[in-house]
Amino acid sequence: MTTYDPRPQQETPTHYVYVDGPSIDRRLGEILGHRPTAVDRPDWRRLEMWVQQEFGPGRAQLHFATYAPGSPTFLRFLESAGFIPLLAERMDNETCDDLIVDSISQISREPRRFGSWGVVVVTQQPHLIDRVEELESWLPSSCRIAVVGFTEDFPEDESRAKIEFFDVEDDAQLFRNRLPREPFDDEKPERSGERIVPSRAHYEQSEASNVVTFSPANGAPPAAARPMQSVALQEPTDERPCYLLVDGNNIDQVLGEILGSKPTAETRPDWRRVMEYVEGQAEGRVRADFAHIAPGHAGFRHAITEMGYKSRPVRFDDSVTNRPVVEQFVCRMLSANALRGDADRELPAWDIFVVGHSRELFDALARIPQTDQRIAVLGLPEHMPFAEDYPGIEQLDMERETGAFARPLPRDMGINVDVFDPDALFAED
Repeated sequence: MTTYDPRPQQETPTHYVYVDGPSIDRRLGEILGHRPTAVDRPDWRRLEMWVQQEFGPGRAQLHFATYAPGSPTFLRFLESAGFIPLLAERMDNETCDDLIVDSISQISREPRRFGSWGVVVVTQQPHLIDRVEELESWLPSSCRIAVVGFTEDFPEDESRAKIEFFDVEDDAQLFRNRLPREPFDDEKPERSGERIVPSRAHYEQSEASNVVTFSPANGAPPAAARPMQSVALQEPTDERPCYLLVDGNNIDQVLGEILGSKPTAETRPDWRRVMEYVEGQAEGRVRADFAHIAPGHAGFRHAITEMGYKSRPVRFDDSVTNRPVVEQFVCRMLSANALRGDADRELPAWDIFVVGHSRELFDALARIPQTDQRIAVLGLPEHMPFAEDYPGIEQLDMERETGAFARPLPRDMGINVDVFDPDALFAED
């Protein structure tokens, strides 16, 4: 009988992430010129995905340092987003550096810590950055150390070469709207194509959800602060227009299957990122419709409208049980003649991006005459029909392509028979 030693299982890499909440909030207030609101602050749920994209696969252990006792609502939000709250006594220098450094020093003493893993500190405090630099003497050389913040305020010091610096807005992309920051070296921001102009209207947002609502009690927004819209920065052209159509019910059903529970605001996609991705792919203007069951939550409808979508509530059919009315609405919209263009009037056919998974959706797209227009479905391809059955339709992975999910989805992609290790699989408990 042949015997063998099972291949030793490696410890799953862990990236230790610390957010110095007060220092980021104070600097953000300086940039905005007023105390930040919930919609002004970073979307901290995006941080884990960025860390895993930048530092490689592994588990991110998230910590958020703030002042005791802390808002109960905000603390619940942090816990729902996967953060461990660290509560510090309020100090004059508005930082939580002692709490953060003590926590890092404790975990660094635990056995088998910090192999080729990472330590990420989100802060704007120069004193804390100095102390992060001192951490290098505690940790193995293979451990990456990074500081994330507003990089225009970071010290320019070549002696800090062992620390990697990342911009919290441009690199980590944690903000919903562009901030009014001064460009480096008086450079003017690039103005080409289309960009999103953020609204300066007053909003109210629950710390624990993505629901953003306009507050009419404060009156209409001033002329310089209109709701977000797509603004052309160059002369109109005859470029091909693009149609983005979302089957809201379908994506919720598929997410429910993956998560094993009803999706929440934290597990649903960030629809602004989906819009930004399609705008980056489109040649010309983008029209976006979001189909959902009527009437829909008023706050959600306001939110997607602010993002540039048209809310399309579809009425239930009480006479037919479980009739997929939203899916049927989406398929009917794809039959619109306007999407085919008009050769006589020299109007091009539209590029089409649809968020969905059903075979009925793919059948509707397949009925569109094959021209040089682009037709694509955004979603989770393992839940779509076989690509070979619909050769003219692109299947795009919404999680990987758009980065729309705040945390990685627990997707089961199956075993790749060409590359899997049978010994490692056999050794699993």
